[in-house]
Amino acid sequence: MRILVADDQPLFRRLIEAALRTAGHQVVLVADGREAWEALESSEFDLAVLDWMMPEVDGPTLCRRIREKARPRYVYLILLTAKDQLEDVISGLDAGTDEYLVKPFNPEELRARVRAGGRIIELERQLSQANLRLETLASTDELTGLLNRRAVLAHLEREAARCTKDRACLSIVMLDLDGFKKTNDQHGHAAGDVLLREVAGRLQTVLRHYDHLGRLGGDEFLIVLPGLSEMEARAIAERMRRALSARPCLVGRGAAVEISASFGVAGVQAGAQIDDALVLADQALYEAKRMGGNCIAVASALPAEKELSTPPR
Repeated sequence: MRILVADDQPLFRRLIEAALRTAGHQVVLVADGREAWEALESSEFDLAVLDWMMPEVDGPTLCRRIREKARPRYVYLILLTAKDQLEDVISGLDAGTDEYLVKPFNPEELRARVRAGGRIIELERQLSQANLRLETLASTDELTGLLNRRAVLAHLEREAARCTKDRACLSIVMLDLDGFKKTNDQHGHAAGDVLLREVAGRLQTVLRHYDHLGRLGGDEFLIVLPGLSEMEARAIAERMRRALSARPCLVGRGAAVEISASFGVAGVQAGAQIDDALVLADQALYEAKRMGGNCIAVASALPAEKELSTPPR
C-alpha cells in the first residue's frame, strides 16, 4: 500500500517508516499537518498515519478535513498519539479516524493495524467495483453494449437542459432498420442479433466521443447530438447511412444481408419538451420509411399537416 506518515518528531517518523517499509509498503513522510494535507491533495494514498499533535494542522482537524471532502478513493486513517484517555479516543474517532494507536507503540501492533486497514480498503474497492458494474448494467443494452432506452433518454434530458441554459444547439436522430423482420424470418433471430451488433459498431465509428447513442428497443436507435443544428445533424445522419450501407453484414452460415436504415432528424429547441422533439423525430422517421427507406427526413421540412399528426407504427 501507499502510506502517508505525518509526525513532527523525526524519531517517530523514522520508527514508523522502518516498521512499514519492512512490511513492504511504500511510505511518504511529512513533518506537519499542512504538508500532509498538501500531499493528500496532490497524490493518492491508501492509508495515512497521522500524529495528533502537529504544527499548522493537528491530527483530528486533518481527519475531519479528509472526511469532509469527497474523494475517489477511501483513505484509511490511523491516529497516533500519547493521549490514552477514553474521551481522547472518542474525540479522535468522532473526527473520522479509523484506528487509534497510543505512543509509544509496538511496531508489530502498527503493522497489524495497517494490515486490518488493508482488508477494509480492499473490501471498499470491491464494493465500489461491484456498484460500478451494477450501474453499467443498469444503463447498458445487453445485446449491443450501447446505452439502453432509459439511459439514452436521460442523456437527452441532460443535454436539453444544458441547451436551454447555454442557448446552444441540440439535435436528435432516430433511425429504424429497413427490412429487419425479413432478416429474422429468413435467417433466424440469432442472425438478427448479429446484425444489430454490427449496426451498433458501425454507428459508433461515425459519431463524436461526446455524442450519445442508444438502442430504444427492437431495431430502433436514438442518437443525441449536442451542439449541432438540424442541418448539421442531417449531415451526420448521412454519414451513418453510408456507413451502414457500405457493405453487407455476415450473419452466419455464409449468409450476408444488406444493411439500410431510415432516419428522422429533429432539432431540440431551448425550453422545449423532450417528448415533443421525440415525436417530431418519429414523424420524420416515418416519412423516410414512406419514401422507401435508406434515406433521411428532417422534421422541419415536413408539411405542416404531417408535423401535427402522429404516425402509425
